[in-house]
Amino acid sequence: MKIVSLLPSATELVCGLGLRDQLVGVSHECDYPASVVGLPVLTSSRIPEGLDSGEIDRLVTDQLKNDEALYDLVMEPLIELEPDLIVTQALCDVCAVSGNDVARAIGSLPGEPRVVNLEPICLNDVLDTVDLLAEAAGCMILWQLAQKRLQINPELRCWTGWTHCLMAVTGARKLLIWLAVSPVLVPSKNPRSAATGSS
Repeated sequence: MKIVSLLPSATELVCGLGLRDQLVGVSHECDYPASVVGLPVLTSSRIPEGLDSGEIDRLVTDQLKNDEALYDLVMEPLIELEPDLIVTQALCDVCAVSGNDVARAIGSLPGEPRVVNLEPICLNDVLDTVDLLAEAAGCMILWQLAQKRLQINPELRCWTGWTHCLMAVTGARKLLIWLAVSPVLVPSKNPRSAATGSS
């Protein structure tokens, strides 16, 4: 299976599930894990580099008001890669290529690639997105083993400092990887830690 990821958190999840060798293309923002650097880049940003936060905010606001995209798909390499699975999101047009743009691009691609949109709005949804990706990529057994490890380890702690304001998977990228593959133990005295237990 050839997998394309169009957002950084999805790239980390794909690699965390042991599928790095099947990952053939990534977004312009994907730089972790280091092994993905050098893969074909399939998105670009319309926001110039070097702007301060105020300039970026004004530019983003203006483009959204005018219903203009902030990101573009780079179609030529995407067509050449002939992916079987495209992992993206459709929650936030500010975060990554829009779901509508991806849907329109599918018609130009050979075969019938499956598109998986990761769209969590709460912590339980985040875990569900891992289920969705694992099922689509054919590695549910590996993910189920990871879930069992979470359930039987009462000392497991994970940092959940961003989960109160999840808007998209990108807001919980480290959390997703920690839950999916090699859980990180964080001292319980950390006010931002919480036992995952059977979550």
